[in-house]
Amino acid sequence: MGDTWVTDLTHFLREDGSIAPASGPARKLAEHLGSTVACVTGRTGCARRLMSVQCRRRPRRKKCPGKIEAGIDRETVEIIWHCPICSDNGYIRNWQGTMWDLTQVQEVH
Repeated sequence: MGDTWVTDLTHFLREDGSIAPASGPARKLAEHLGSTVACVTGRTGCARRLMSVQCRRRPRRKKCPGKIEAGIDRETVEIIWHCPICSDNGYIRNWQGTMWDLTQVQEVH
């Protein structure tokens, strides 16, 4: 059974919008969540999609082979994600306006 992550992306950012943790597990988690946000907001179309973001879970110390599936909940505006292989899952809040939010880029093109 996977873990459920409820994250607020602003907790990983400085006031200027840059990533706060310089290195270590917090930096890796921020980059992983940011990659998920970028993949979801960088594409138009269906609400839920298979992405190129690799699952970060390591059940029994072995890398999970799963790819994250994610989409935006239209009611809460949270990004909801899960791994179909290990069941790791979560919600990403306050992603709008961060460096990973590509919705503005999509609107321009």
